[in-house]
Amino acid sequence: MSYKRIYLGPALKELDAGNSHVCGLVNGTNRLECWLWPDYDLKRTAFVSSVAVGDGFVCGLLELGQIHCLGSYGNVTDHVPSGNYSLVASGSRHACATSSLNGSLECWGDMVGEKPAGDFKALALGKNRSCAMRPNGMVTCWGEDGFALPGNMRDAFFVAIEGKGNVFCGILASDLSLNCWGNEILDSNSNSSVMKNVIPGPCRSECPCSPLPNYGTFCSQGLMICEPCKSPPLVISSPSIPSQPPTSPPSRRTRWNKKMIAFLVVGCVGSLSFLIACGFLFSRYCKVRGYRVHDSGPLDDPLPPPRQGGPSQTSQVEPAKPTLEKRLSQLASLGNGGHLEEFSLQMLLHATSNFSEERKIGSGSFGSVYHGTLDDGREVAIKRAEVSSSTSYAGGTKRQEDQGHAFVNELEFLSRLNHKNLVGLLGYCEDFNELVLVYEYMNNGSLHDHLHKLQSSPLMSWTARIKVGMQRSLRFLLRQIPAALE
Repeated sequence: MSYKRIYLGPALKELDAGNSHVCGLVNGTNRLECWLWPDYDLKRTAFVSSVAVGDGFVCGLLELGQIHCLGSYGNVTDHVPSGNYSLVASGSRHACATSSLNGSLECWGDMVGEKPAGDFKALALGKNRSCAMRPNGMVTCWGEDGFALPGNMRDAFFVAIEGKGNVFCGILASDLSLNCWGNEILDSNSNSSVMKNVIPGPCRSECPCSPLPNYGTFCSQGLMICEPCKSPPLVISSPSIPSQPPTSPPSRRTRWNKKMIAFLVVGCVGSLSFLIACGFLFSRYCKVRGYRVHDSGPLDDPLPPPRQGGPSQTSQVEPAKPTLEKRLSQLASLGNGGHLEEFSLQMLLHATSNFSEERKIGSGSFGSVYHGTLDDGREVAIKRAEVSSSTSYAGGTKRQEDQGHAFVNELEFLSRLNHKNLVGLLGYCEDFNELVLVYEYMNNGSLHDHLHKLQSSPLMSWTARIKVGMQRSLRFLLRQIPAALE
């Protein structure tokens, strides 16, 4: 055969081919590259792993384990299952995936035959035929015309399997020989071995789960062969000294159960609580000793004493303008918040229909949050501090002072922090008694909606919920420590 190089792009970390299309993930970026596919521009898509190419479609896994499929074959791309998965494979006209929670099998598209029950760690799909490898290394097959694994291999243990069209192949764990089945020539031969002592996978620089035992026999220094994720280690002898097939299935690796997940969550929350407590104790220590975190001078002037002889119950609260203005000026002079926009109160009143109840989307300790649309078309979330006029002068002044501190602390903190889990702060408004913060508007609903109300959400699985919970705890810690130190 004569060979021709048809891909001249950057190095790839994964590669898969259909009958006419080839796709891979660019090493270091997870960007999808496809060639021999002139009708589709799929290069902007980023998969984390598990690229699987069929006839006119390609599937892969996103960051949280969701499946995403692209292409023109709607029977696959329009019926992608929700949930979290650890592996995806494609046949000619169907696809299957294994659950990241229990390894169970989920298939969609034009699959032929009845999928088997149980958990699996590797998949091989072809044309109207499918095979899957269980955690102990045994393989089961199903498909048209009663397709099944040949009888001489039903008790064998495999390291890896692959399928394309009608032909399937697997590497035996006993002697690392390549055995194939699926057409009349292969199935009629009592010896299905095609090659001896083959390398049981590509040599990679790192593994998402664990390397294959004895990988140093096949790879140069610094490279290794990876085991399929969620699988027990298979004991493979050196090719020069073949071992006998195991008489019983290898023991399974310990799986994550509910109790272990609960211990993990409790441990993480306890650790975060300990860090927050340390920050609080440190702040108290600083207050007792009279320390400040920065040496830019005091930001707060003392508040004026209550007016003598004035009304005691229904006095109008007067804003502490000099203190607030000084803190805002100090914030600008330190270089923090220079990119923030100062909005006029009139603009925000127009954007929220005078802070109408119909525009209200939430509330908190600082005040109420409204959905608004600015004159330039930007959708924003507007957090307005509540100003009470029914309290005494001293009580109202204390509340206003606390709101002023919260207002400037929020400005100072968010103006210098850029994190994917924190909504962006666009600007503020400080006018008369009004203290307003203007944020980016997130239109996908609140976390509470995703956890309790939405029927279809990326957070349906416990794995995704625990991950978001840990990120939210980290966000709380990030927000609390600067305020405590201040």
